[in-house]
Amino acid sequence: MKRLLPLVSSVMILAFGAAPAGADISAVNVDLLKQKWNFPAGQVTGAPVIANGLLYIHSWDAFVYALDPDDGSITWSHDTGVGASIPNSGSILVTPGGDVCYGDGLARVACLDGLTGAVEWGPKSLGVPGLDAIWSSPATANGRLFVSVASLLDQPCTNGRLIALDLATGADLWTHQNVPDNVCDTDTAVECTTNGDCAGGGECVAGVGAGVTATVSFDPTGDFVYMNTVGCFTYPSIGDSDSIFKLDAATGADIWKTRVNAPEQFGFCADDPTIDCGLDGDCTTGTCTVPKAFYHDFGFLNGPEPVEVPDGMGTKTLLISGSKNGTLYAFDEATGLVEWETAVMPTPITPGFAGFGLFNGPIAIDNGTVYAALYEMIPDRVCDNDHAQGCNEDTDCPGSFCIPLPDHLMAFDAATGNVVWSDDIGPTWSGVSVFNGVTYSGSNELDPMTSTSEFFAHDSTTGTRLAAYELPNSTVSKALVAGDSVYIGYGILGTPGGVSAFEAVCSDSPEIGCVTGHKAVVTIKDKGPGKSSLTWKLVKGGAFDQTALGDPTTSNRYSLCMYDETGSLISSAAALSIDPNASWDDKDPKGYLYKDKLGLEDGVIKAQLKAGDADKTKVQVKAKGDNLSLPAPASGSQYFNQDTTVTIQLVQSDGPTCWSTDFSTAKKNDVDLFKAKTP
Repeated sequence: MKRLLPLVSSVMILAFGAAPAGADISAVNVDLLKQKWNFPAGQVTGAPVIANGLLYIHSWDAFVYALDPDDGSITWSHDTGVGASIPNSGSILVTPGGDVCYGDGLARVACLDGLTGAVEWGPKSLGVPGLDAIWSSPATANGRLFVSVASLLDQPCTNGRLIALDLATGADLWTHQNVPDNVCDTDTAVECTTNGDCAGGGECVAGVGAGVTATVSFDPTGDFVYMNTVGCFTYPSIGDSDSIFKLDAATGADIWKTRVNAPEQFGFCADDPTIDCGLDGDCTTGTCTVPKAFYHDFGFLNGPEPVEVPDGMGTKTLLISGSKNGTLYAFDEATGLVEWETAVMPTPITPGFAGFGLFNGPIAIDNGTVYAALYEMIPDRVCDNDHAQGCNEDTDCPGSFCIPLPDHLMAFDAATGNVVWSDDIGPTWSGVSVFNGVTYSGSNELDPMTSTSEFFAHDSTTGTRLAAYELPNSTVSKALVAGDSVYIGYGILGTPGGVSAFEAVCSDSPEIGCVTGHKAVVTIKDKGPGKSSLTWKLVKGGAFDQTALGDPTTSNRYSLCMYDETGSLISSAAALSIDPNASWDDKDPKGYLYKDKLGLEDGVIKAQLKAGDADKTKVQVKAKGDNLSLPAPASGSQYFNQDTTVTIQLVQSDGPTCWSTDFSTAKKNDVDLFKAKTP
């Protein structure tokens, strides 16, 4: 498993946590997941985190939960006291000492004992309830806790800031305020203390904006902290809104800062809404109209994400962030200068504005590639020759065309910003995560018939969609992969909410140490829906007894895993599974026998687990009918590549015993028929 932030060292535990090493899910078997458990709660928009042998989630029902990652049962829960009507969107931070810290929708932060949930300190208020909120996970480096503060709902907007606390005690260290206390409403570039400081009879008004909604990141030493700011739709972009910063982590002092969009005024010219104004004199003709219906609300809801890229003979560090304005940016870590920028869609022009933004959810970086899920701006499409003109089709743009919508999952080269691949998953606020060559993202869309949604798995290199899995509601949560399981939160603005766990019924490569036998046969007939069949049998096998079989009637799932090789490497995997059910007949001490004429479990009509001494055991699986889903043929002439081996194994979810057969030759290997035996 590769970390999402390649430059982050042990000085920081990421907001969304780190999965244990050795993920067993890859592009080979990610399409073989089954639901492991589902834990209903309030909306879970932050990524689940695994640490201390527990799975941590922060739910909009006002609770922090520590769950058993194997079955989803509650180990402990903590009532944050914010109430179910206040957002609790960030992930849980796990500190180097194993404590867990969170921020909430009332702009409070607290740290708990990771094993028991007992309060270590807090909740400590960092703002005004109902005005301020903590939307992201806290972050830590070198004994400091960094907490991002932004507006709760932008109505009204607040003064965005980053606050550093002592990790052990919660004591204040410093606060970085991102906009002036006051500005002139006739010229937002002018800071003021009284109305007399403002030209044209203007008023000195409170400065707000430049909220920090994303978790900050660090350099490898933890001496520097990187921060992004975002705008407000109810207030012009002033001060250091729409900006990226490099700060001294010890003091909060600016090392550098870079703004990506020009500051904004309170008004627009009546004869040309694309021109900002504070006074009538700012307009060529006509008057300055105040206020705007919506301010442009650009800036960053995600990042900055550090990454090393090639630079001549060595490498350099870039900080990458996707803006609500439709552009992905890379900044030189040393100077703050823009290294490259990729405009996916044109930046909105008044009366257009960002809305929820094109780049919304957290991006991911892995192996030199940036992955981002996209939403949309307002309007979502504009004319190519007039970016202030919204459109739905080319006829709306005389002499030009209506710019098409982008695909909503995109991969970019981290060194150049060039698009590597894209796929349309629909507009989404989803965070993106990458594990072991698979990119995970979620959907905002609901099935109109079932009100369910789904999350997606794509090949990280090619962009091929590998699988889609159903969730009870739409999701923005980053998926977490740990071992053979995927964990993902769901629920955005309504119920239901919670977290679902999925597990791979087959590993991405054959298990080792399985029981083998003297004889084995397999026949796979791919004759189309309802007409296909599969038979696999291992006889005269090694010894195993009843205790090795678990209880398939209540808890133990059995899966038949099929692996094909190309160039002696696993190139594909497929599976049939029998979930625990009463169709198993206990033949103790001779094993279990499964019969189901309807083939409800992946078409399996018979399975036998015959226990006994060496050379006396037998295992077999037979399947057919409408519920049987076979792997697709490897080519137009062969069912399996078999270069050099086809391996078929029977594995179980609750125990280590497995049964394995290798077929290096075949009696038949046609596009719709595979027959083989050993010896």
